[in-house]
Amino acid sequence: MNFTFAQNRMVTGVVSTEAGELLPGVNVAIKGTTTGTITDVQGEFHIETNSESTLIFSFIGFGTVEMKVGSQTKMNVILSEGSEQLEEVIVVGFGEQKKENVTGSLETIGSETIKDRPVTSTSALFQGTLPGVVATQTSGQPGADNMDILIRGSSSINDTPALVIVDGMPMSMNNINPQDIESITVLKDASATAIYGAHAAGGVILITTKRGKEGKVSFGYNGYVGVQTPTMEHKFVGAVEFMELSNLARQNDGVNSNPVFTQDQIDEYRNGSRQGVNWRDAIMSSTAMQQQHNMTVSGGSEKVKYYGSGSFFDQGGLTPNTNFQRYNFRMNVDAKVNDRLTTHFKSAFDNSVRQQPTRGIGSAYYNANIYSPIDPIKWDNGEWNYVRNGNPVRWMEEGGDRTSNWVNTQLMLGAEYKIVDGLKAVVDYNFRYSHDRGKAFNNKHDYYDGDGKLVKTEPNWYEDYNAATTYSGLQARLDYEKHWNNHYLKAMVGYSNETQLWEQGSMTRYNYLTDNIHIIDAGSRDPKDWMMGGTADQWAIQSLYARVNYAFKDRYLFEANIRRDGSSKFGPSHRYGLFPSLSLGWRISEESFLKDVEWVTNLKVRGSWGKVGNQNIGSFDWTPTLAASSAVIGGEGVTAVYYDKTANPDIKWETKTTTNFGLEADFFGRLIGFTVDVFTNRTTDILMNVPVPPQFGYDAPRVNAGIVDNNGWEVSVRHQNQIGDFNYFVNLNLFDNRNNVVDILETGPWIDDMRFTDVGAPMRAWYGFRSDGIYQTDEEAKANTAHYNLNNNIGAGDIKLVDINGDGVIDGDDRELLGDPNPRYMFGINLGGSFKGFDFNILFNGALQRDVVLINEAAVPFFLQATPQEWQVEKAWPNSNEYPKFREEYTVNDPGRYFSDFWIQDGKYIRLKNVTVGYTFSADLLKKVGATSARIYVSGDNLWTSSALWSPTIDPEISNGSRGASYPQLSVYTTGISLNF
Repeated sequence: MNFTFAQNRMVTGVVSTEAGELLPGVNVAIKGTTTGTITDVQGEFHIETNSESTLIFSFIGFGTVEMKVGSQTKMNVILSEGSEQLEEVIVVGFGEQKKENVTGSLETIGSETIKDRPVTSTSALFQGTLPGVVATQTSGQPGADNMDILIRGSSSINDTPALVIVDGMPMSMNNINPQDIESITVLKDASATAIYGAHAAGGVILITTKRGKEGKVSFGYNGYVGVQTPTMEHKFVGAVEFMELSNLARQNDGVNSNPVFTQDQIDEYRNGSRQGVNWRDAIMSSTAMQQQHNMTVSGGSEKVKYYGSGSFFDQGGLTPNTNFQRYNFRMNVDAKVNDRLTTHFKSAFDNSVRQQPTRGIGSAYYNANIYSPIDPIKWDNGEWNYVRNGNPVRWMEEGGDRTSNWVNTQLMLGAEYKIVDGLKAVVDYNFRYSHDRGKAFNNKHDYYDGDGKLVKTEPNWYEDYNAATTYSGLQARLDYEKHWNNHYLKAMVGYSNETQLWEQGSMTRYNYLTDNIHIIDAGSRDPKDWMMGGTADQWAIQSLYARVNYAFKDRYLFEANIRRDGSSKFGPSHRYGLFPSLSLGWRISEESFLKDVEWVTNLKVRGSWGKVGNQNIGSFDWTPTLAASSAVIGGEGVTAVYYDKTANPDIKWETKTTTNFGLEADFFGRLIGFTVDVFTNRTTDILMNVPVPPQFGYDAPRVNAGIVDNNGWEVSVRHQNQIGDFNYFVNLNLFDNRNNVVDILETGPWIDDMRFTDVGAPMRAWYGFRSDGIYQTDEEAKANTAHYNLNNNIGAGDIKLVDINGDGVIDGDDRELLGDPNPRYMFGINLGGSFKGFDFNILFNGALQRDVVLINEAAVPFFLQATPQEWQVEKAWPNSNEYPKFREEYTVNDPGRYFSDFWIQDGKYIRLKNVTVGYTFSADLLKKVGATSARIYVSGDNLWTSSALWSPTIDPEISNGSRGASYPQLSVYTTGISLNF
């Protein structure tokens, strides 16, 4: 590697417009580094650099200019208006395109957005930032807090996750250090995704990591320290109120006249003779720390450029023995062998370790939610109390640890060879090996009562788990590009081959002599105390693909893609699928009748049509497979082998056909702009298991049986401006879609408790009874002749259900479609700006319509003797008509038995997702300490939430059907620094 260390000197200059107006606030950066400054109110700048450097001048609404320093000490720079965004090059499938020529629907996130916001995982960058991209977080547990990302809603009964491509390799985005990312592109319609064929039914996310740039070696550090607190937490009533409400609930039932608790028992807690407990508070603290540190090195010469990084992330847990740590290392090298041949090498390694109590976080929260405040954690003699299922506090503190250790290694080798002018060959080979090693030891627990008598023993056991994934992919293509006269042509043809092997095995043994030896052979020798299992899965896919782009006079745009995939997941007669797409664009602003209209900066219409495939099914659903089970009979192990399913050799590709129309407009030099997209998707030949009668004896075979339509629209509005030294921007986005089942092979309706799927309805729609408020008097209840087969034990304070068919009986025939479980009108609001050295960024996200349903102890007081929450007391009849009266035995007031629209909460919400405020130090100050740039910042995530739910303690992003037994979401307050040398 050759490094250039030229003598630094101060370079000054002035930046102005073509009309001679001075430009304050222009970004001035040294190319290939993170060193930079901004022009002052007189348009002047001062920056320390050397003769080998190139300065980059950029400003909102103006074209970017690069100038070699050479021998200059003073520079006069002129920026032209309105071109910088049109010249922007963005990453698309297997290549790049100028933004002005893109005819598909896509969105981007740039490195500036990424570097200025501290996030625990890459998926957190998507929430609220891009129209049509819905990112939902349901848990804040360390190592399990990644977002669920859905692009343009669900369009299949099958799982259709977004395909994530990192530097050409499919992988999880959460294995990446966010600080290594240069750009993110989200491909949404089929014209953009069809080039990925079988993988692209759920949309495509392209992530490009940073690469070295020509220039002297540069070192960087970015780190932060933060404090985590729960965004919201359940608030349970205390012991006295719990006992009084228990008596009230029994009284409301009117069956047993004896109170649950006597007045003397209640008074013992009221006067302090006995102390109540809060199990939820006992298993978690109010704060936990997290930190991240990232080091980079980059630079290079004309021949070799490099970028390397290393990072460490550590997130503590609110519960004992809970932690997540991640180490990331990356090295990207580009080498120019000669004028024709360029090679690149990319390697990445990450190691993630997640620790939690052996019994798991969910089990602890579930039991803490259903235990009452009069169940002591420990007896007066210091012994742990065994309560129904055990003691979650003891599990947290003494139960042992479950550790998952993930190791991922990625290697990417590639070369580009220029055959002739405009024609080049590109070859890439990708290899990934991932290993997951899990170990858990559950300590032996003896439980005694208050008198010291043994009442329960929980045995010890040890589990050892191993899983490994090996992926390899080869891609080879020819790229051709040519400009002539008013024509532009770009073409590509390629081949790819991918294989993946997954292997897994586990072993568990019980009854160890000691809790201190954690190996399999130290456990019981009795085969009855053993559990073993293992399996494997393998698939391969081979593809041919091609693309053509054509532009005439930079205003009439055309693109065509085609891909042919052959997948091992289908039988020989249906193995291959063909996925084409077409798109057109018209840059109206380039027409002569608009060319001289100064206030129209950009105006483009585009339309697209295309098909993509879905192969997210089992690897061998098309052919019979064998399974084995073991048992101990007469002291000896016996193994049985059997067919485990019904195969269908005729299954074929599930296909999604997408049509999209878009309009892009910018006015007054991009002072304001908007983008509108309208789309319709139809998924056909959906791969699913249709219901079969129980006497069939096997699970239903996989068949192509369904059709689902998905229609929606997206709008984004943007505004940016500069007032003196103050630069600011405002971005708004709004998205909506609805799905509708068109066909399920005449097998509907599919009814799964409170969920309903049938032709003419959304997938998994809410299904149940209609309600008509709450009975206000016993007489009103008795006057209703429709009954529930509940011994007429219905009265004032109970939910009034509607007899839909009028037959005088409330039964299953009175259920109907109640609503759509999918959120609608998802939005994001992002605003920010800078003033002199200060900068700020604010992000809101939310939904204008969402149905939320909670069940069991999350919705019903005293379910499994669970402690009521404060909001239930406040809203319960007769205090309010928003919630039914408390009962000891729930019937009509239990959503698990009589689910009705009463239990569908209005879940619309708005959340202040992030606020970041930073300060960048001046170059004059930094040169005294040898730094080229320095920024300090403070940031907060999940700072404020407002929702229409019954209680402010319910998180609006909670999963539907939740029991509330999950790790809470977190507010995170961080302070950090970014340095470059």
